[in-house]
Amino acid sequence: MEQLSYPMEFNELSATELIEAISGLSGVILQIHKDFRPIFVTKDYARLYGFDSTEQFLKLGSIMDLIPEDARDLAIKRYQQIIRTGMGDTLTLKTQRVDGTGIWVRIQDRRLKYGDDGYCVMTVLIDITDEVELKQKYEEIAAAEHEARSELERVQGLTIEREKQSALTQLLAGVSHQLNTPLGNIRTSSTTVEKILNETLVKLRDKSLRESDLVSAMTEAMEAMHVIDKSVVKANRLIKNVKFMVSDQTDADEVQFRFQPIITDAVRLFSENDKGISLDLDIQIDPDLHAFANPNTWMQVISVFCENAIQHGFYDRSHGTLRIDSAFEDGRFILVFSDNGHGVDPEMASRIFEAFYSSTMGSRHGLGLALVYSLVTRKLGGEIRLIESRFGQGASFEMSLPAEHYMIRS
Repeated sequence: MEQLSYPMEFNELSATELIEAISGLSGVILQIHKDFRPIFVTKDYARLYGFDSTEQFLKLGSIMDLIPEDARDLAIKRYQQIIRTGMGDTLTLKTQRVDGTGIWVRIQDRRLKYGDDGYCVMTVLIDITDEVELKQKYEEIAAAEHEARSELERVQGLTIEREKQSALTQLLAGVSHQLNTPLGNIRTSSTTVEKILNETLVKLRDKSLRESDLVSAMTEAMEAMHVIDKSVVKANRLIKNVKFMVSDQTDADEVQFRFQPIITDAVRLFSENDKGISLDLDIQIDPDLHAFANPNTWMQVISVFCENAIQHGFYDRSHGTLRIDSAFEDGRFILVFSDNGHGVDPEMASRIFEAFYSSTMGSRHGLGLALVYSLVTRKLGGEIRLIESRFGQGASFEMSLPAEHYMIRS
C-alpha cells in the first residue's frame, strides 16, 4: 500500500529539529508547548509578553495564565483541533502580558512531533497591537466624521427650510401688497355700482327716471363691473401662485403650465419690498411658452434671485432693474436673470454658489444662491453659471435646461 504523506509545508517535524534550526535566528517570534506547558520560547516572544528572559518565561507552569479567561475554552478547543489535524487557521485575538496589559496578536499554530509517539504545538505570533489601535482610532474618527456629517446635513436641512421660509415671507409680503390693488378696485367699483343702483331706484320710485339717466347708469355700472371682473382675475392669479408657493410638491409633481405668467408674477411680487426699493421689470419670455416642470420649484428659484438682487445688488439704492431673457440654443432652453445692481467682486465670483457665503459683510449669511444652484441642478435637471458680472454695474446668471421640457405652443 502506498504510504500517505503531508505536502512539503505540512511535513511532520520534531520539536528538537525545529529548535536546532531556529536557535541561531533573530526576529523569529514563537514558542513550543505541550498541553500549554512551555517547552521552548524565543527571546522576542518572551519579551512580547513582558518577561526579561526566556528562562523566566519557561518557569511558567502553563501559558494558560497568559490567556484571558473568556478565551480559554477557545484555546483548549483550538489545541485539540491542531493535535488532531496538524494545523490551525490563522487567528487574531486580544491576549495579555504577564502584568495584565492587553496586546493584539495574529497567531498561526502547527503540530510538531514530540518524543516517540507524542505531539506538541508550535505557535508563531505577530504583534499587531499598533495596527489594531490604529484601526480603532480610524473607526472612531470615521464614526465621528459620520456623526458630524449627519449633523451638518441636519443643519443644512434646517437652513434650507429657513431660506425657503424667508423667500416665502418675502413673496407673501409681495402678494399682500399686490392683492391690495385688485381688492381695492373691487371694493371701489362695487361701491360705485351700489350708488348707481340706489340713485336709479330713487328716480324710478318718484317717476323722474329718464331714458338718458338709465343709459348713463347702465354704462357706468358696466364699466365698474368690468373693473371688478379684471380685478377678480388678477387676484385669482395671485392666489393661484400662492398655492404653488406653499404647496408641498415633490419632484414627481410636474405639470404643464404657461411659463411667462408664473415667472412674471413671481418677479412682480418683489416690485414692492420691505427695503423700499422700486424695481423696473423687463421680462422677455414668449407668452406662448409652455413648461413641463414643478412650478413651485420655479417660484423658489425666481424668489431667491429677486431677494438676492434686493439684498446685495440694490442694498444702498432706491431703484433697480431686473431683466429676464429666454432663448433656445443647441437643443437647450436658456433663461438669463440679470440685474443692474452692484455686481459681484471678481475675487468672490468663484464662491458665489457656496452655501453660507455672503458678499456683503455683516449681512445675513445663508444658502442664498447655493439654494438656486441646488434647485436648478437637482430639481430642474439643468446647469447654472455666473456669465457676466461687472463690479458696480450688475450681474447675469444663465440657466441651461433640457429643451424638451419647454416649448412654444400657440
